[in-house]
Amino acid sequence: MAKEREITQSLISVIVNSTQDGDEGIVEIIGGISKFYPNVFDMYDVISVYIYGLVEKDFVALKDYFKEEPDIDECSFQKLVKDLSNSEYKDLAEQGSPLRKFERHIKLACTQRDFIQNNIQQANDLAKDTKKISDEAHDVAKNARSMAETAEKLKGKIYSEFIAILGIFTAISFMSMGSLQVLGDLFKDVKDPTSASVGYALIVGGIYISIMYVFVIIMFVGMKKVVGNGDSYNFSFGVCALVLITITALFGTGLFITGHVVPGLMILTICAVGLIVSFLATHPMATESK
Repeated sequence: MAKEREITQSLISVIVNSTQDGDEGIVEIIGGISKFYPNVFDMYDVISVYIYGLVEKDFVALKDYFKEEPDIDECSFQKLVKDLSNSEYKDLAEQGSPLRKFERHIKLACTQRDFIQNNIQQANDLAKDTKKISDEAHDVAKNARSMAETAEKLKGKIYSEFIAILGIFTAISFMSMGSLQVLGDLFKDVKDPTSASVGYALIVGGIYISIMYVFVIIMFVGMKKVVGNGDSYNFSFGVCALVLITITALFGTGLFITGHVVPGLMILTICAVGLIVSFLATHPMATESK
């Protein structure tokens, strides 16, 4: 049995090689096999396994050998049948002979291999298409997630800006209404201005401005914590210096007018120096030589 399996494989190999090297002597080979090993032509399992393992080049050559309408004088199974008909082994050329069964086994195995290869190719193509669709779906989901994050950030930014604007207007309204009320009460007693009343008004005005400025700072720091990104509120050096100098100047002027000349002049001098220092600090180019 093992010998017959080996002969079956060798016979298919001889047929494949005959497509390149010629079919000289193949009639005698097949005739001898049919005489001593007739079962070789009917071993379909061996034929199938051997054909499935052929490289693509030899597989194509084998299919061309067994095609129904070969070219004229081409090495083929049809030419082999014709040669057998003119030899002492003409019974092998007849329909129903072992060689004809061998032909059908070969063609069936080739058809099955083509079918399997086509299914594998279709499966590979389907896998590639599925992967492509999966990648596209992943990209779409990624873009959608990015757009959602952008929309969320935009919504947060809009809310932050709205709260900031609302806070600014609240601070302005608070300052305006409070300022008008306090200034009205403050200057109501200055209808007949005297040094004492004017000085008193300036001192109280400085105190009021300092209190209002502290309230405004508290509001803006609170808004920064609500709508900010975690950073601390950055105070403007120029604005803070201007407010402090204004408050101090009001105090100094009020003391000077009310008769406290020396303290008033000292405070006004400090205000002038502070104003100069603030100007130089906020305008560094003024200290550079050309």
